[in-house]
Amino acid sequence: MAKQKYQVYRYRWVSLLAYTLVFFIGGPLWIGFAPISSTLRQAFFLTGVSDMAITLLVIGPMAVEIVASFPVGILVDRKGWKFATGLGAVIMTAVAIIRLISPDITWLLIFQLFLGIAFALMYVSLAKLAVTWFPRREGAFAQGLGLIASNGGNMAGLVLTPLLIAFFGAYNPSASLQNTMILYAIATTIITIIFFLIARAAPPVPPEPLEETKQVPLKEGLSRIAGARDFWLLGIAFAIGFGAYLSIADYIERMAWSNVGLLQKFTELYVALHHPEWFFVFVDMEQSFGGLASGLVLLSGIIGTIVITRISDKLGRRKLFLFLAVLICTPALFLMGMTSGETLLIAGALFGFFLISVQPLVFESVIEIKAIGPMITGLALGIILTLGHIGSVIWPLIFGILQTGSGSYLFAELFYYWTILPNYWGNVLAFPLYFYFFTAPPLIQLPGTFFGPTLFLVLSAALAVILVALLKEVK
Repeated sequence: MAKQKYQVYRYRWVSLLAYTLVFFIGGPLWIGFAPISSTLRQAFFLTGVSDMAITLLVIGPMAVEIVASFPVGILVDRKGWKFATGLGAVIMTAVAIIRLISPDITWLLIFQLFLGIAFALMYVSLAKLAVTWFPRREGAFAQGLGLIASNGGNMAGLVLTPLLIAFFGAYNPSASLQNTMILYAIATTIITIIFFLIARAAPPVPPEPLEETKQVPLKEGLSRIAGARDFWLLGIAFAIGFGAYLSIADYIERMAWSNVGLLQKFTELYVALHHPEWFFVFVDMEQSFGGLASGLVLLSGIIGTIVITRISDKLGRRKLFLFLAVLICTPALFLMGMTSGETLLIAGALFGFFLISVQPLVFESVIEIKAIGPMITGLALGIILTLGHIGSVIWPLIFGILQTGSGSYLFAELFYYWTILPNYWGNVLAFPLYFYFFTAPPLIQLPGTFFGPTLFLVLSAALAVILVALLKEVK
């Protein structure tokens, strides 16, 4: 029998590129609504939009991933990464096109939910792609590049979407929102075509010897995962980290708006009552600043991913970097929730550099747990992503409940319904064309709204520090 050969192919980078293009475009499709909450409320003003409805646009797909990640993990182990990623690309393209006909926020949410299936396919496929095409010494770096694409897409969605809204005309929320979504639909279609043209499922021979080469029965795989202590420590910590990140991503615009100085707040109140037609200036400014903070989180995360994964691969250590990340992110979360201006931007940069950059280390640590290995990578990642997406739904929901239950938020809502709305409709009655020429009623966010939610995130992060400290370093 001929001795089996192993080879590392240059085409591994082309296959990774094909994957990253699809993962990248998923970002704007999913998170692009987070930094334009004011525009959404104004675009769908006649049918009604609540803060929770906007939150569900972001966490809804994550809720679907909770259900989808486990079966997707089995599918990836059976069919391979290219099949799963291609299916995800097709689903994203369909969503990008069909959501253009959304008559109200409810239908937009229904269409968005299908992105959860696509994202589950993408996340689980990444580890399988790395195992299939890359040697272990490049595993964390390869997964890091894949996640950089995802985070880069998120950054593009958070920064570019408010800019596109402004470019197409923030004074006309419905038209600017529709034009932005059309642009994203075209980009998604082009990228999906490119993926099917250049992606390859596997190299002719594997990059290195594998400890296991046969499929592992589902029952045996589940048994091995159930008994892996470090897997569950990582899973719970991952759920907390993912939940904290989604909370920040979803509420960053409103947090930035809430924490500005009192002088600006008094100016906002005056303009809202006496010159509401100019209030879109504040909307533009606050959405752009929230997008800047979000973009900085992701940009620093991209830099951190490149730096930390390379160092981790070189040293062969994972726990040290995981521990440092959650330790530093704990005070950064407090600063992000309670400050504005330069302090908020610095805290966001630290948060992104350390939290986002260790996600590929979590995935690689799962693969390196002895009980798991490459043959049940999809199953293990499916389970850990299920845990992560449970966190990504529960944490923002708790965050939102604490936010809407705060005294500052309740006072702002009462002021909106008792003062701003009557004043707005008074202008409409006095000048019937007012509604068509100017924007919807202005929204107000008061300081102090996010103290309770921020405290919740900080205490959660402290728990993650303890969990990571209990991990054993993989040798």
